[in-house]
Amino acid sequence: TEASIKISSKENPTQAQLEATLIHEVIHAILHVSGQAELFPNEQTEEACVVALEHGLSKLYQRKFK
Repeated sequence: TEASIKISSKENPTQAQLEATLIHEVIHAILHVSGQAELFPNEQTEEACVVALEHGLSKLYQRKFK
C-alpha cells in the first residue's frame, strides 16, 4: 500500500517544528508498516508513545545535525 504525508509550513512555521512533525509522522509510519501499531490498546496510547519518541529523537537530531 502506498500513502503520503503532507506537512504544512503554515502549521509548522519553524524549521524545528517541521523536522519534529516529519519525525512524528515517520514514527507513525514505522509502527504501522511493521505491524507494531496493532499492539497498542488504543490510539491515545500509540500517540503518547509517538510523541515521546518524537520529542527525544528531534532533540537528538537537532544536536547531531545542526
